[in-house]
Amino acid sequence: MSRPHSGRNATAQAGFPKGRVGWLIGAIMLAILIAAIVLVRGAWGPPFSKFDAGVRTLALLLIAAVPVAALAFAWKRLPRWGRRVAPMPLGVLSLMLALLAFAHAKIYAERVRMERDPVAVATASLAAGDTTFWAVEDSLGNLLAPPLLNRCIINRYDTRITPGTDGMTVNGRHARYRRRAAERALAHNQVVIERLGIPAAEVRRVADSYCPD
Repeated sequence: MSRPHSGRNATAQAGFPKGRVGWLIGAIMLAILIAAIVLVRGAWGPPFSKFDAGVRTLALLLIAAVPVAALAFAWKRLPRWGRRVAPMPLGVLSLMLALLAFAHAKIYAERVRMERDPVAVATASLAAGDTTFWAVEDSLGNLLAPPLLNRCIINRYDTRITPGTDGMTVNGRHARYRRRAAERALAHNQVVIERLGIPAAEVRRVADSYCPD
């Protein structure tokens, strides 16, 4: 005579996972929640150190690894259908979280560079023969290289767009970051303009993108 199964074993035999699946679901929901908060807050902010940038990037990469790590932890407890279905969406989720981490890392690196004096950076760059202008993008995607209004000059030289200044302004942190980047671009570009000997009238002249030689 066969022995009756306990409720827990009967549930498992019916195809429902035990124990660790709750941890899997909870870990995934927590990772999504943290990622949503990070996405809303954005990577913008005041200048900080390389250590701070490294810690924040590492934390985001660890969050990106949570879905895959949780899946590995719960793998033996998953039913067959779960093992077939779960890897694809959780892999995509981890990939999206990793891309978010790398996108934030670019802005974190820029915040580290913001600690450097733009005038000193411009002087060193010019000494090395680099005449690149710094630029930002406004909420409409327009390229701005203060104080240059002459698109002819902007297109004649290389331009470096500050990471994180593009897109619609979503919060005050983003607006302050873009304003700080524009102020740094202004200080940097003034030095480049003076070294290149561009007349002030040409700098302020509103011109089309086409620039005849």
